[in-house]
Formats: sequence, C-alpha cells, structure tokens
Amino acid sequence: MIKLIPSVAVTLVSLVALSGCASQSESVKGEYRLPLLNSSPEQVCSAAQRQVVVSDLMLSDGILLQQSATRIHAARHHRWSGSLEQQLQQSVQRVLSEPHCNGELVIQVMDFYGDDEGNAVVTGHWLYRQDDTQIEQTFSQRQPLTNDGYEALVMALNQAWSDTLEQIKNAIPN
Repeated sequence: MIKLIPSVAVTLVSLVALSGCASQSESVKGEYRLPLLNSSPEQVCSAAQRQVVVSDLMLSDGILLQQSATRIHAARHHRWSGSLEQQLQQSVQRVLSEPHCNGELVIQVMDFYGDDEGNAVVTGHWLYRQDDTQIEQTFSQRQPLTNDGYEALVMALNQAWSDTLEQIKNAIPN
C-alpha cells in the first residue's frame, strides 16, 4: 500500500498539470490588417461593381502558411483582423476607384498565403465586363519576405496584392 501512494500522487499531479494545460484558452498573439486599408480614399466603388470572391481555404481567420508541397496550415495565434475576404473587397473598392468604377469587375482569389520557401503567394483570375467589352486574365504574384515573422508575411502579401490591383487597374478601361 505504501508503494502505491507515490504512484497515485504522481498520477494525480500529472492529471492536474494536464487539465491546467487543457483549460488554458488559446490567446491570439496578433491580429493583422492589410496596410492598403490604412488610407482614407476620396472615392470608393460600390461592392456591386467590384466583387472579390475567395477560395474556401481562405475563409479561415488564421493567416495561411504552406508547410510542404501538400500541407497548408492556418495559424491559430496570428489571425486576420476581420475576414480576409472583406479586407480584399474593401481594398479593391478603394484602389480601383474613380475613374475605374465603370463596368463590373469580379476577382477570384485562389491563393493568399506564405509558402515554405519564404514568399508571399497571391494567385487567381479576374473578369471585367462593360457593355460589349469583356476582359479576363489570371494573376500570379510571388513576393519574397524581407524578414521572418507574420508581420513580414502580411507586408509581402499586401505588396503582392497591391501589385495585382495595379495590373488590373492598367488593364481595364477608364
């Protein structure tokens, strides 16, 4: 019986320690917003004229990281402040504003993540329609990170997205 007491004590201490870990809430270490949204635009196109649709993968709150050729991980502690789809939508409405509000533009974003080689990856396609004009193109941006960390990834994603919007702006008629 005396030999059993230390074993039971160790088991109880282990259970208490494990239950403490399990009951701790996962805290968010960082919420991120695209810097494109930091300025107040003079003009904004309506959401009906400028639509952004994201792939299901990007509906996660966590910033996405590619860990291997087959694995994508959504960060639990580093998240978008608000939905990424909404941030992309608002940035399109701001950047592609007057005189670029004519016609209807739909942008499908397929990828928006950090890859396992230290790059921000932004890919997808877009379709612009106005009267008898229809323009459709794909986009693929790969922006190297300047530093390690989520802040650097968000800045690189922002730059890749900004470059994409600039290409679209130059391709659609005023």
